[in-house]
Amino acid sequence: MNSTITKAKRYIALDELRGLLLISMMGYHLAWIAGDTFYNSHAALIEGLPLLWQEVTASGFIMLSGFCLRFSKNPYKRGLVVFLTGLMITAVTLIATPQLPIIFGIFTFMGSAMLISTPLLDQFEDSPGFSFAYCLGIFLLTHKMYCGYIGVGDFKFAMPHEFYANWVTTYLGFPFDDFLSLDYFPIFPHILVFWAGCFLYNLIINSSVMSRLEAPHCKFLEVLGKNSLIVYLVHFPIILALMLNEIPFPRYKKTVQTILYAP
Repeated sequence: MNSTITKAKRYIALDELRGLLLISMMGYHLAWIAGDTFYNSHAALIEGLPLLWQEVTASGFIMLSGFCLRFSKNPYKRGLVVFLTGLMITAVTLIATPQLPIIFGIFTFMGSAMLISTPLLDQFEDSPGFSFAYCLGIFLLTHKMYCGYIGVGDFKFAMPHEFYANWVTTYLGFPFDDFLSLDYFPIFPHILVFWAGCFLYNLIINSSVMSRLEAPHCKFLEVLGKNSLIVYLVHFPIILALMLNEIPFPRYKKTVQTILYAP
């Protein structure tokens, strides 16, 4: 079974990819601050290519986390630590910067996804190629679910308003009307991207691709990727402080996009 093949080695290219995604994330944050400082507007960053930049970076982090789940010696412990980190960030922002709360952010989601997915690891071995594509396809159809609809382009279908009811539905992916969070990653549909990473692992674990991932390419990116959690926790309060004076906060599900995400 593929699940028995978790090699005790470091795939350096994965650290480098994580480091590259971290740079992309910080670049987007700086672009947001620049828009706020020089143009007093963030409109250009929540549409078109800038929005695609943000979404691809966030999805890259999530998929990479799912891919690497097998490499954790104790995924339950890892998931719990990440989840509790998310709760800590929520508590700190609610106390220190209540105008910039982070509720159900990336750490809360990532920890939840690890805890939910760990007992299902053997299931990710079934038809990994098809399942990988299926998860991404359903994600694309549902990635605006928090806005009240599913679908793309001219094919959009409104979700029942009753679904958007309370804190539980908000955690799952249906935020109630007055919910506000600077960083919002609900379970659905983002767990589909996490699962796509799990399926991708099983798709390529026995292929020659894995041996290529062992080769180093950029020491800086490798170091950055290995310490991504620390880097994020250091850079986060700086970005938060820069945002305090100017950023407007209308209701999340109407206009505010997720602008903070992490490995």
